[in-house]
Amino acid sequence: MWRLGLQTLLTGQPNLAEVTQAANPAQVDNPPHVFLLNGHSAEAFLPSLLIAFPQTKLFIIADELNESRVMAWLEKGILGCLEQDSDLPALLNAIRQVAAGEVSLPQALAVRLVTRLAHQSSAATESALPAILSEREREVLILLAQGLNNKEIAQRLYLSVRTVEGHLANIYGKLGVHSRTEAALYAVRQGWLTLT
Repeated sequence: MWRLGLQTLLTGQPNLAEVTQAANPAQVDNPPHVFLLNGHSAEAFLPSLLIAFPQTKLFIIADELNESRVMAWLEKGILGCLEQDSDLPALLNAIRQVAAGEVSLPQALAVRLVTRLAHQSSAATESALPAILSEREREVLILLAQGLNNKEIAQRLYLSVRTVEGHLANIYGKLGVHSRTEAALYAVRQGWLTLT
């Protein structure tokens, strides 16, 4: 019923070419662009989906999201998640973000995940960051991961907001990401920053 209801809800929505459903990955003939999973079945199907459809973008709709559960999903390769009581515009926006290869998380959850990064050791973090980032870019990424906004980063590093924005653009380009959340999560996935 969950799959049928979701299919009915999404069918005919703008920019969604085809919406089909399957009880398990074995029933899928052609690799979908985005695969939506129920949070209850995610653990069972994630490994087989990642093997069967390595290019498919994975998205989870769950009854409850918490930092640990979502972080585990992100580390396994999903690009987004949303609570099942979210409204249709939020769901469509999230699906489109994931389809574009972006990480899509509810804003409050993204803030909580990034805030958890603030508890790490700055010294250990700096030494683990990739050499492709300049020293200043490393400092900006660490402060970003600690949940600081551009103005706060600028004040902390005695820079202008425009300079911080320039460093962020460089970081995004070098890491191949598109947002603050993606930059912080990319760093976590690579082991450059750790959650405590």
